[in-house]
Amino acid sequence: MKKIITVLISFLLIIPVTAQIAFASVASDIIRTGERYIGTPYSYGAAYGDTSSFDCSSFTKWVFSRHGIDLPRTSGGQAGSGKYVSKSNLQVGDLLFYDTDFDGRINHVGIYAGSGRMLNAQSSGVKYADAFSPHYWGSRYVTARRVISPSTLKPEPKPEVKSLSFPTTAERFGGTNRFEVAAKVSQDGWRNGATTVFLAKYNAYADALSAAPLAYEQDAPILLSLSDKLATATKDEINRLSPSRVVIIGGKVVLTIQ
Repeated sequence: MKKIITVLISFLLIIPVTAQIAFASVASDIIRTGERYIGTPYSYGAAYGDTSSFDCSSFTKWVFSRHGIDLPRTSGGQAGSGKYVSKSNLQVGDLLFYDTDFDGRINHVGIYAGSGRMLNAQSSGVKYADAFSPHYWGSRYVTARRVISPSTLKPEPKPEVKSLSFPTTAERFGGTNRFEVAAKVSQDGWRNGATTVFLAKYNAYADALSAAPLAYEQDAPILLSLSDKLATATKDEINRLSPSRVVIIGGKVVLTIQ
């Protein structure tokens, strides 16, 4: 009987510890995602999903969305999400809310990063700030909310695998070469252009694969090129996308056409 009770107590202790570890893991991933945009300029009313600029709430909404957490668009709306957290019980990943105008309305939000710091999009761009600085943020702090919940920590159920009955139809992205195939995938996935484009050498498969997670995070297509010139299909697609940023992955790639 003693063994059964001991095992039961041990099991009950493991549950909250495991949940705590999972919470910390998600929170750390959220901070790492936010850090990728440090230095991005501030723009009031920035469109959600446009990572070339942020305002405070489009930044938090975008960062949390990368981890399956959907937030309202405005700081005031986000202040009603999740559950209240006291200042003394803050954890990394909690949302901090401020009234910068002292008019009784929340108009700023940041992500608590631990040690009294927050990661936020403020007038000088995305950066870390002293969340409770006596010179500014401290007197404007209002409340905090925790939006990372147990439901967030649960793994998504695996999709049911269904057998295919033939005949069936499948969509295909074809082309006379791999440059055209990559361009057609881009045309279908980024019909309204893209802020960022990733460019990899056509035969450097490992480079293109390693860049895929980052391209996903930045909502950017991956195009292919030769080492000494741009393929025509690639050049035409870059012109169509009209990106403000081209990221070259791996080996030698040039941005000219011959």
